[in-house]
Amino acid sequence: MNRKIIGMLIVGLLLFSGASNFLNAETTNEQEQNFVTIGKNISFSTPEILNSETGTKIRFDETDRYKTSIGKPMMPVKTTVYTFPFGSKIHDVTALISDVSTMPLTNQIEASPIPLPYDTTYVKESELIQSSLKNEGELEIFSGFYPKSWYEYNVKIGLNENNERTTFVIVNTYPVRYSMEEETIEYASDIHIDISYSEPQNDIATNSEYEFLIIAGSAYVDELQPFVEFKQNNGIDTKLVITDEIDTDGFDEAEQIKYFIKQELDESNIKSVLLVGGHRSFWGFNKPELQIPTRFIYLDDTGEPGFVSDLYYADIYEYDNETGTSIFSSWDTDGDGKYGEWYYTPDEISGKEDNVDLLPDVHLGRWACRTEEEVKNMVQKVMNYEQKDNTEEEWFNRMISLSGDDFQDQIMLDISWDTTGLQGSFTIHAESANTIGQTGPEDTVTVEVDHTRESVVTFSEDDHLTTDLKYPNLPIAEITVPSDGNVLGNSNVYNENPPNAYIGYRWTPVNYTDNVVYIRGKSYNPQPHTETGVDTILKIWITDENENIVFGPVLTNQSMYFEGEWATQKAMDFMPTNMEKIKLWTSMGTFQGSEDDVHDGIDLVVDQLSEGAGFWYIAGHANPMIYANHYPGIPGGRANGDVKGLTQFSPFSGLNPKDIFPLTELDNDGKLPVLVLSGCHPCQIDVSFLRLFTEGKMALWHGTFVWESLGWWLTKLDNRGAIATLGPTGLGYGYIGEGGTQGLGGWLWPEFFRQYNQEGKEVIGEAWTQTLNNYIFEFGPNLDLIDTKTVEEMVLLGDPTLTIG
Repeated sequence: MNRKIIGMLIVGLLLFSGASNFLNAETTNEQEQNFVTIGKNISFSTPEILNSETGTKIRFDETDRYKTSIGKPMMPVKTTVYTFPFGSKIHDVTALISDVSTMPLTNQIEASPIPLPYDTTYVKESELIQSSLKNEGELEIFSGFYPKSWYEYNVKIGLNENNERTTFVIVNTYPVRYSMEEETIEYASDIHIDISYSEPQNDIATNSEYEFLIIAGSAYVDELQPFVEFKQNNGIDTKLVITDEIDTDGFDEAEQIKYFIKQELDESNIKSVLLVGGHRSFWGFNKPELQIPTRFIYLDDTGEPGFVSDLYYADIYEYDNETGTSIFSSWDTDGDGKYGEWYYTPDEISGKEDNVDLLPDVHLGRWACRTEEEVKNMVQKVMNYEQKDNTEEEWFNRMISLSGDDFQDQIMLDISWDTTGLQGSFTIHAESANTIGQTGPEDTVTVEVDHTRESVVTFSEDDHLTTDLKYPNLPIAEITVPSDGNVLGNSNVYNENPPNAYIGYRWTPVNYTDNVVYIRGKSYNPQPHTETGVDTILKIWITDENENIVFGPVLTNQSMYFEGEWATQKAMDFMPTNMEKIKLWTSMGTFQGSEDDVHDGIDLVVDQLSEGAGFWYIAGHANPMIYANHYPGIPGGRANGDVKGLTQFSPFSGLNPKDIFPLTELDNDGKLPVLVLSGCHPCQIDVSFLRLFTEGKMALWHGTFVWESLGWWLTKLDNRGAIATLGPTGLGYGYIGEGGTQGLGGWLWPEFFRQYNQEGKEVIGEAWTQTLNNYIFEFGPNLDLIDTKTVEEMVLLGDPTLTIG
């Protein structure tokens, strides 16, 4: 049935009258009366309906983006960002929805992907992730249409691509909405957006009195003076302020510093801020002269109670919908002293207690130094780097990516075998072939069918023995349930999540019920996806003792993605075509363990990184002490399928200092890359040795007892390591499988490289700000809890005014 509806939907912002304060200037009645309305019409084609085993996917020619939220259907969305002068007042945002039709569906719309942290310890601890994985692919029951409105919007304040403070109106339009109860969709041909606004009556300062503000602990003044003079001589007006000189109001020292940045932004229109100082001293004691306070963010994803965020210092303004003005972005809107407070609840919204703007108003970086020597090293590093044109050097025109297989994305096999009436020994066979005709070795499992005995059905995973962890390799088939020697007897066996299975809920639960065994396993192509693809054909059949086929063969198509390699490839594709791109990937055998230890690839990685490069992109799993990833397919599970790549401290590696501190062997003398380091907590700047005594075994397990995080360690090395490092201070998140580059870290980090090369953002702070902006624009206007964390936890450990190259 078709119908036409013409309706006007109006949300939220009312017309305001009277005077209100805006940057110490009044908004006059004249401004209220002289507003302007702009309009934009967005047309959509008829939706294309794509049905698959995972549900229905709706596609439009006009957008390839989807609104995703755990437990909700994936709905197409078109985002449009409107920009207005800083100080503009937004009076109204309205939408006219035209030519609405309905269409029945035969299947439910595909559920949103599940965000996963890069640390399985937190997967086990997280109520959010555990419940989501158990119900993966299922939609939460909802009434009415979803999304509830044809559009949503938010008003934010931040820097635009020209480094100008700007008022952004971010509008999401939804061309289709879904009713689960009626099993129908309604879709619109046209959505017309009108925005009514008035520009500020008073001019906002656009000329900078100075550009670059450095805020440092008092112990670092002498070491920083040559740096200030260097920046001045290179055309960047710079001001150094020590924390002792800051006397602005604020709840605590961190807020006082933030208010001071606002003061300098308002009075001098600064563009960039460098914080010089780490979190407490080497041992974790309070040393104000050496440190810049960190701001702990109370965003609890049920995996960890919070994390530190330097974005807090960069996000100075937010838009106040009640007054229509730009106000100080406190990150503590309920005033309880807990910043960025958001506790996970099933509906997400009820646990959000603080509103945060998120868009940076200054380009901000930190040197997380804890000693004068570290400051001296950083000053000399940056001065040496910027005194010459590195772009002409061979080493700079090289990019090194280091990665492997982030997650176990095998889907659950839909193969069951009814043993009723059978007796004796049977062999289950599995074989995998890729799309270029290669067939791998046969995997077999022999079981005993005896309905007079009690059943024994277990999980096992030993494909690391099949490949011997040598790659590339032939396609691999692996039967994980049942296991060799199991008994399919007279009792039911069920284990939802076998303890040794990585993310076992979603692919390999043990299930033998009423004589029916559900065969679990995996099939993958352990070769670079860029060469032979991600798809395989899995064949399974069963024979009796006389080698007669009693079941099958069953053929099923399988896909497995090596998410980290997928993300680094996307980043490399954004970089210059004439740049040498070196792939240290487990699927290529270029990132692997040593002959002595197949799980220790540190020496190989250090040797490769010592050759120097303009860029390093290291994607995978981490904590503040170590980076690692998996061999393709995660053979034998995480315990057998992981390989270490970097660590600054390996206390259980013997007595040789080289083995205990392997990064001392890093020797890329003067060939300093910009480093992107993903994973969990690799740039956690509030680590300290003191945590060993306050957190005990958890500090050992999570690596937070080291005195400096891996990211900062690599940055602060004397004329070695990285010139700057970007990475998360908390749990890093990614999507599993095909969605690996469609959101979270797999989208964010490649976007940084795109900003550098394709958008021409050669100043690292500008590239980083626009990366964060684009993430918020792409997945906003109202980010969910995990997307918000993905933005808030990212930090630049480096000089934001640094010109890359």
